[in-house]
Amino acid sequence: PEPMARDILQMQATIPWEFAQQPPCRSVISAGLTSGIPLLGVKLLGLSPESNWVSTAILLAPRIWMVALSFILDNAIVQLCEACGLRSHVQSTLLVFGSAWPGLLMLSRPFSNSLEAVLLGAALIVTVGSRDRAGTVQRWRRFGFISALGVFTRFTFVVFGAVISSWMVVDALGLTVVQRSFRRETRAQDWQLWRKLALDICEGAAAFLAASAAIVLTDSLYFGT
Repeated sequence: PEPMARDILQMQATIPWEFAQQPPCRSVISAGLTSGIPLLGVKLLGLSPESNWVSTAILLAPRIWMVALSFILDNAIVQLCEACGLRSHVQSTLLVFGSAWPGLLMLSRPFSNSLEAVLLGAALIVTVGSRDRAGTVQRWRRFGFISALGVFTRFTFVVFGAVISSWMVVDALGLTVVQRSFRRETRAQDWQLWRKLALDICEGAAAFLAASAAIVLTDSLYFGT
């Protein structure tokens, strides 16, 4: 939150080394999504840096915002349970997740790890959760956009994205088609599925590249590089 407090509220702050280097080695997107939005709300409330309440607002606003974002993970858990036919286990799963110390400690703070978890939940919602409600093209586009945000938040999101995209491939083709492909027994109708999947992946890649270009442009304008 330090860069956002400096740039949005014009307060003196100790800037972390990731943002102090020239050029910086972190994207401003993660800081903006975790702290920039709530601190902008503090500014819109009219609290000046000299106000007695501004320090409390700077401390609490990002945490309240992250708690609100954490409900995306709750929604992801509900949709995953329903997709797996485990609707009766929703409450117990939410109880275990909500009482775990990583959720209680990390998800209430404006960390990049917390934002990565929220984006992972969002990616699961638009891929697994919306499988029966959205077309494959829309799912790949949304997944590409969220993946771009995730990668620029933390590079470890690449691993999560690879797992989800692999599942999407198997889900689109069917396990039998994938097995036949490995055995080099591909049939004519299989090629049609592969062709459609390739087009869907291109749509997702285009969304990823477009979002990445927008993030790079945002960083360049913000840091003046």
